[in-house]
Amino acid sequence: MSSVVYEPINRELRNVVAFFAGKLPDGMSWTVQSGQRIVPGATIGFWQWSDGTQTAIVAPPGCDGFPLDISDLVDYEQLGSEPSQLLLILH
Repeated sequence: MSSVVYEPINRELRNVVAFFAGKLPDGMSWTVQSGQRIVPGATIGFWQWSDGTQTAIVAPPGCDGFPLDISDLVDYEQLGSEPSQLLLILH
């Protein structure tokens, strides 16, 4: 299961609530930068877990574009609850 989903109408990448059921990351880091094209399957960041491991954040099917806004206001404690959170907007 992917940790993010692409919503094409608003060109947003949002977290998948079910992915975080019972487990919440301690943080995240983006590897994508402004001006860098995002395509499906590309690693765009990492979730960081309390045990020191990381899980890649992979661009989901359908997304293709350049970051317009990359969120730095993720509420990690709410990732497993609706509504999903906006993580990134493409242009």
